[in-house]
Amino acid sequence: KNSTPMLSGTFGDALTGIESIMVTVAGQTAAANLNVDGTWSIELPVSDGTYTVTALATDGAGNTASATSSLVVDCVAPAPTVASLVTTSTTPTLTGTVSDASPSSGVTSLLVAVGGQTLTASISGNTWTAVVGTPLAAGTYDVVATAIDAAGNSGVDVTTNELVIQSDAPVVTVNPVVTNNQKPVLSGTVTGANVASLSVKVNGTTYAAKVTGTT
Repeated sequence: KNSTPMLSGTFGDALTGIESIMVTVAGQTAAANLNVDGTWSIELPVSDGTYTVTALATDGAGNTASATSSLVVDCVAPAPTVASLVTTSTTPTLTGTVSDASPSSGVTSLLVAVGGQTLTASISGNTWTAVVGTPLAAGTYDVVATAIDAAGNSGVDVTTNELVIQSDAPVVTVNPVVTNNQKPVLSGTVTGANVASLSVKVNGTTYAAKVTGTT
């Protein structure tokens, strides 16, 4: 994730000795530092991308030899998301997505923090899952997903309070109706925390009901 990476390698010429090593990458060429331990190194500024690095060594007799390798510079952090979930399970399965924009070095791990627990998520393609191990009490929880890529960049999701654990499932009743009205008003009761919606199905047709308090 360094935009001025340290490039390095080894050299050896027992007969005449290496005079210089010129390193070429991203259209620029510069002389590397020759170290006494038989290694060479150089720092060169490059932008994000994938490059070929060429090292050209010249010895005291004017002989040359070259070697190439690849370089990936990735300063872009991966971007995880967390899917909202309302459940009565105290050990729910949490899910979300993760992306790593070009030049992607690949997401290597994703950690999920929730309710004082840190979970290691399983990643499949662009999605992740993590199962809460220790039961959570009813309530609202902020789920923090942190993705790390091979270059060492880390990204955190930007949403909050994605998990709601209800103490119990809603309980619904329907009041019986006997009428000659072809468009009767249907009613009943509903109890339970955070009832988001209620639908009524009559003879195969589903209608959205209005919830007011517990009715």
